[in-house]
Amino acid sequence: MHFKRTLEDTVLDYSKKFPIVYLEGPCKVGKASLLKQIKDSKITTVSLKSLSNRELAQTNPTLFLQKYKSPLIIEDIHLAPQLFTALKCAVDKDKKAGQYFLTSSVQFNRLKIDVSMEGTIAIVKLQGLSQEEKLSLTSSKAFIPTKAYLDEKELLLKDKACSYLFHELWKGSNPALYSLEDECLTKFYDSYLQDYLCFEVHNYFKVKDEVEFFRFLKFIASKTSQVINYTAFANEFGISNDKLKKWLSILVDSGIVFLQPAYYRNLPYNAIKTPKLHFF
Repeated sequence: MHFKRTLEDTVLDYSKKFPIVYLEGPCKVGKASLLKQIKDSKITTVSLKSLSNRELAQTNPTLFLQKYKSPLIIEDIHLAPQLFTALKCAVDKDKKAGQYFLTSSVQFNRLKIDVSMEGTIAIVKLQGLSQEEKLSLTSSKAFIPTKAYLDEKELLLKDKACSYLFHELWKGSNPALYSLEDECLTKFYDSYLQDYLCFEVHNYFKVKDEVEFFRFLKFIASKTSQVINYTAFANEFGISNDKLKKWLSILVDSGIVFLQPAYYRNLPYNAIKTPKLHFF
């Protein structure tokens, strides 16, 4: 099932202005699908989850780009950050827009790269489906929380029963879920977690004990919407403060968890008050 994504026009516009477009977001939110939808369906796509592709990209990035010509979609670029130096050299020689499209579940500012990409790359963040996207009512209008704006959005759901809203919250916002029966959700999320723990947590973030990290993930999920108390959380789970902060940063960096800063009218207070923890 295809959903028209609000960001399609933005990504297409950036692809006409920048040599490289970097599309970041959690696993399986439809990053590659969005790119294939707005670009020629025949565009070459290379996944770095393939061991042979990843080995070539890590050991000989220049040869990798010679083998796979632009325009090119490279999935999971964070698994081979060595490619960025070769990409920078390539676009410095040919500044044509829309040459490379990179997807990653790791935020760009958290990547381990040793070259500046300033002026050559556009960064776009993609999340799961919004309610408007699910209802095929995508709009480019910016979210401004005025009463008129909120009243307009409320009309979209006025005919929906509470059971519909609770079902949507339970099901989640991953596009792949909407081509599956509800009975398949458990299998989908089992597969999702295995993929996340293997390729993100183990291969990229180098966490050796995947079972303990899985327990930590479930523990943090039980703290959703709570103010973060690092000491209390660490004592309750039985790890050090430093380890808890490191593992929590992994969840943030990979788009699983969002830390909502405290809001105060006095701006200086925002920087020192403890944030709340939310799952995307």
